[in-house]
Amino acid sequence: MHPRFARYALVALLMLFTLLGVLTSGASGSTELRDREVSVAVRAIDIPLLAPKPSPMVIAPVATPAIVDPPGAVRGTMIMVHAGGWAGHDEYAQDLLMERPGQELLAQGWRIVSLDYEEGTAGLQDILNTAGSELARRTGNGPVCIYGESSGGHLALVAASRLRAIDCVVALGAPTDLSLYQQEAAASVDGRLKVVAYQMTRFFGTTDAENAPWNPASLAATIQPDVMLFRGRRRRGRLLPPQPELHGQPDQHAKCATRRGRPE
Repeated sequence: MHPRFARYALVALLMLFTLLGVLTSGASGSTELRDREVSVAVRAIDIPLLAPKPSPMVIAPVATPAIVDPPGAVRGTMIMVHAGGWAGHDEYAQDLLMERPGQELLAQGWRIVSLDYEEGTAGLQDILNTAGSELARRTGNGPVCIYGESSGGHLALVAASRLRAIDCVVALGAPTDLSLYQQEAAASVDGRLKVVAYQMTRFFGTTDAENAPWNPASLAATIQPDVMLFRGRRRRGRLLPPQPELHGQPDQHAKCATRRGRPE
């Protein structure tokens, strides 16, 4: 029997026994006494008895990095950071990156490391830890790069500003100017932009000074690796050419990447 139904049955039985006791007491008891007995019995089985205890919230832990090595020679290592509006743990999104573009990169000889991460600013440390581990194990098998989509691309750029040993960053649809994004979202009627802007203010602040440590536009001078920026969403087909040629830092508006310093 469900616990709630069991409590209702107990209440009904107690009330029934109480009423039977009052009726059988006869004329020896006063009306006032019988009323008081019924009242005490009802208070003894008060409503909180009926309310089930709330279940504690269970937060899924961050998944361990998924790592796959190519069958032949290792061309390099690609660390992949999933999207998700900085909301943190998303093992499903992590697996999607392993499928695409992970399988495409694997076929080209890349070691694939798809990682999960914590919510908000705490997620950056997960990326730095994974990148540090891959840099430490490097034995001359090509570059170590970070690929990220949307918020994952944003965190990849921030990680590159703090870990200069990274060789390249590929960011798809990453917001590269948080302050500008928030301004445009405030003037827009697109609810999706407002949701993303809310997440930005929630995790990175509302002023330029608060955003600065997390704003790729402000960190551009400290991002030393080669950077390839893609606008829009991932589509079918290969995302990366066999030998990426784009180089440069994200500009203020994140409208283009550059090819050896020339507008693309």
